[in-house]
Parts: sequence; structure tokens; C-alpha cells
Amino acid sequence: MIYHILTSAEWAQASAHPSYAPDGFAADGYIHCCSAEQLQYVGDHYFRGKQDLVILCIETSKLNAPVKYEDLNREGMLFPHLYGALNTDAVKKVVHFTPNADGTFQIPRGIMT
Repeated sequence: MIYHILTSAEWAQASAHPSYAPDGFAADGYIHCCSAEQLQYVGDHYFRGKQDLVILCIETSKLNAPVKYEDLNREGMLFPHLYGALNTDAVKKVVHFTPNADGTFQIPRGIMT
């Protein structure tokens, strides 16, 4: 399982289609994802204080595009990058990702670590 964070509005729009690619896909060439253990780090560093987020729980065996584990930002961790659009039928669960009062995140219940 890999995970992708986006707003609930973005997911509402994307889930109505067979595939999804975020705005940054054209520039990056891949979709940023993370492991369960990386969710708190990604939330704190890239989404701090943002509201109305959800986590897509993606079943990698159902993906139509390849996943590569890379440390492209030199953060000392390998992150899963999806090199193609996300086929929305690979999303097995959607979990709300609500920040703490100080804007930081915790891995929500419902995410397997």
C-alpha cells in the first residue's frame, strides 16, 4: 500500500473519472506518494496547517503505472513515485487527514503502519 495526500475537493473531482493526475504531474512526470510511516513527515513538511485533506490508500498491485522508490529531494528517505496517472480503481480507502491545533499531523487511525 502507498499513500497520496490531496484535498477532499480534488478527490471528489478525481474519483468521478477512471484516472487522476495532480496539477504538478506535467512538470514532475510522476505522482508523489509515501509509505504509511512517512505520512506524518510529509504532512508536517508539505501540508502543514492545511485543512480538508484526505489520504488515498492505494493498492500497488492494482496500479496500471510503475512505482519507483527514489530520494529525489535528498531527504534521506526513499519515496514511492507513481510514473503515470493513478487509475482510481486502485484506491482502496480514503482517510481524512486533519491537522493538530498547531498545524502538524499524526498518522490517522485507519492507516496501517
